[in-house]
Amino acid sequence: MTLDSICMMLIVLSESLKRINRATDRSLEVRFPEVPWGQFIDTRNFLAHEYFGVDYAVVFDLSKFRIGEVKEVVLQLASELDHS
Repeated sequence: MTLDSICMMLIVLSESLKRINRATDRSLEVRFPEVPWGQFIDTRNFLAHEYFGVDYAVVFDLSKFRIGEVKEVVLQLASELDHS
């Protein structure tokens, strides 16, 4: 059940990143090239449509080890918005 919840949160995060990236003319990819944006953005389609093909080890790895990269950028962007 926990992994299903993590998958849902990754779907929401991925969709949000896709919309932000689109709204900013892909500036996230240019400004923060160290973050694997494509991997995060593509995650939504995979998790939402490949029900039986989801490798939960990959989901765990993404949520445990890679999510920090996105979190740092989101916190930085939020801070910049607060100061503008």
